[in-house]
Amino acid sequence: MIIKEVHLRNFRNYIDQVIRFDDGLNIIVGKNAQGKTNILESLVLLSTTRSFRDVDDYEMVRHGESFGDVEGVFFDDSLNRLKVIISNKGKTLMLNRSIFNRTSDFIGLLNVVIFDPSNISFFDESPGFRRRAIDIEIAKVDKRYVLALNAYNKLLKERNTYLKNDNADIAYLKALEQQMIDYELLVIDRRNKLCECLNDGFSSLFNKLSNSNDNIRIEYNSCVAIDDKLKQNLEDMYERSRNKDIFYKLTNNGIHRDDFVFYFNEHKIETIASQGQKRLTIIVFKLKLIDYIYKITKKKPVLLLDDILSELDNEKQYLLLKNIPRDIQTIITTTNISKTLNNLKFKVINIEKGTVKGRVNNE
Repeated sequence: MIIKEVHLRNFRNYIDQVIRFDDGLNIIVGKNAQGKTNILESLVLLSTTRSFRDVDDYEMVRHGESFGDVEGVFFDDSLNRLKVIISNKGKTLMLNRSIFNRTSDFIGLLNVVIFDPSNISFFDESPGFRRRAIDIEIAKVDKRYVLALNAYNKLLKERNTYLKNDNADIAYLKALEQQMIDYELLVIDRRNKLCECLNDGFSSLFNKLSNSNDNIRIEYNSCVAIDDKLKQNLEDMYERSRNKDIFYKLTNNGIHRDDFVFYFNEHKIETIASQGQKRLTIIVFKLKLIDYIYKITKKKPVLLLDDILSELDNEKQYLLLKNIPRDIQTIITTTNISKTLNNLKFKVINIEKGTVKGRVNNE
């Protein structure tokens, strides 16, 4: 996938601006608070229908305006035009001027992978935070996953509501559980396959970028053991926990409790790794997501790196950019460009107060 341009109207600090990109490495340069990250946010919005920041949709609309929109032109076998319109009444999603009624059909038409500085808190956040982040990545490449997860959550809500009754009928609970298990089988399978793909070569890439010899792995902590008796394991789980669920009036076990734990040299990463090691682990995680997306879709996503160079020394900056595959379109934001990068080929887009001030090629 290649993003050709994005048109921002009343989006954040942009009034009406078109930003054009080249196929390879693009570096967006500007002082702080000029709107560099807002460009990346607009591209994530086109990919996932939501911001990667923890904000309500309407907060992305320029202050004082009733609506804002983002329109992106990208190439994926053919030229396509995506558009998201945001107002206080909600969002409108469009592909080539056709409106989408279901968000799930729109997500992933444009596939981007983003790193932003807040990602370093990934390890210290709740299991729910990590689970949602992983779910978004799988949802972008697997529509069945979205449908299964939504159906499971609907049944989970129904089961929790029913458990609040004083005299819960066991037969009815069992019927709900069997339906939930059907969806859990698919969700567990997809989550497990994602982790297997990420772990393949994770440590070697980390060590290549850090000149170290560390072992990093991601462990999927599923609600049950993942083996050839997976369905039976889920049935046994519900059987064991049903009385507890009735007592607490809540479903205590299931895929809604799963977690993804990163281990650094066989210790939980949050307990042993430095901030720099955590940051590099997240960077490698994002790069490995590219491999996962390509494995599933046979298409390369666009890589977005927000302020990634500021915390890396010159050597690591060079190693990182050198090891990004040349067939991946990459868009980076930074306040300045190190002379160390002069040996690389890239395009520069200068941003000042929500306006493109110039575009320079570094050939």
